[in-house]
Amino acid sequence: PGAVWLETRRVTVPSAWTRRFAAQGKWSAPRTGGAVMVLEDAPDGLAATIDGDRLAVAAYARRHDLPFLATAATVDEAAALGLPLVGKPRRGDGPAHLFEDWRTVAAALEAGGMVVQPLLGADQIAARRRAWAARAGTPWLWVVEDTVETAEAEAGPDGRLSPVRTALCAQRGGQPFEIRPTRDPAIAAILRRWAETLIRDGRRGPLRLTGKRDADGVWRPFSLAFRPLGIPAGGAVTYRLTVMASTPR
Repeated sequence: PGAVWLETRRVTVPSAWTRRFAAQGKWSAPRTGGAVMVLEDAPDGLAATIDGDRLAVAAYARRHDLPFLATAATVDEAAALGLPLVGKPRRGDGPAHLFEDWRTVAAALEAGGMVVQPLLGADQIAARRRAWAARAGTPWLWVVEDTVETAEAEAGPDGRLSPVRTALCAQRGGQPFEIRPTRDPAIAAILRRWAETLIRDGRRGPLRLTGKRDADGVWRPFSLAFRPLGIPAGGAVTYRLTVMASTPR
């Protein structure tokens, strides 16, 4: 009784944490429910409206003709996207669910709190599933460690955008655990388009787009955040952090 188990997790550390440590020489991670919480300044009006809300971001993208993956919150809207679909929490990070039949899509959307988007990289998922199914006696309980491509920069008080950093990120359940800089010019160009529009609307500070490539190899952003991952300018980085695996009673 009262024992606390520890486990090692690999997480990327936001650049704001690094700056604070460099300036003060010490730093302690704030915690909420035993989990590490990202430190952020108070959001501006625009960030408060669309930050973390996939449906709101999709609507903003449509209004301003910005690249963003179509997002649906009703069965009729989902039908226009076709199958397969990925279900995600409307707000915040969380596990992504693969939907391949309309009954499951309808049940998930009717339960509330979830949106769906077209599945990018469907061929890769199918190949992994076939390989798993070919293993004799293997139960149908499996997890795919997904790979996404991310771009981030910072809009300064003068409205100028810092150099865009792009990275290939491995992630589990929405939490990246390894980043490899790519400096992809096509991804950077899309982030600049978003930045120019957001800056006109008064947005300053960090800006991050995360996406994947479609069947034609075109990068399609599917989420927007005003929290940086802290993508380095140099080589690949993996951060390790020991956190509580369970809370004592």
